[in-house]
Amino acid sequence: LYVNRKGYFGLVVQAFCDAVCRFVYFNVGWPGSTNDVTAYDQSSLRNKMRDGSFPEWVGFVLDEAYSSFGGTHFTPFTQNQLDRAYNEGGVEKRLYYQMRAYNHCLSSLRIHIERAFGLLVRRWGILWKSSELRLKRIILIVVV
Repeated sequence: LYVNRKGYFGLVVQAFCDAVCRFVYFNVGWPGSTNDVTAYDQSSLRNKMRDGSFPEWVGFVLDEAYSSFGGTHFTPFTQNQLDRAYNEGGVEKRLYYQMRAYNHCLSSLRIHIERAFGLLVRRWGILWKSSELRLKRIILIVVV
């Protein structure tokens, strides 16, 4: 978070981590007003996905905001999709429960990135509060 006398300016920080909370991709630099999907779509990681730089078996577990990407981007079912499956499922509602199980599995995978950011902020006290440094300096601090 970047702060000056006029107010607060946020930063969009996007990252991917492995199962033991080690960052394998970290990108920062867009202003906080930038949509997460826009920032990801313009990132070097997204460009590598488009170019086919990753093996076919590589996939990314993302949150619901990224559902428009499809392909190897795995996102949870929306509440609207769950409601529709529940209402159209009749007595059995098998599809609804399968969708809920899928969402639960994705959530248990996404928890790693939440933990990774928690560990990052907890370890580096400079990230605990807002700062009055210049935006470029804040970006450098976050990246380092």
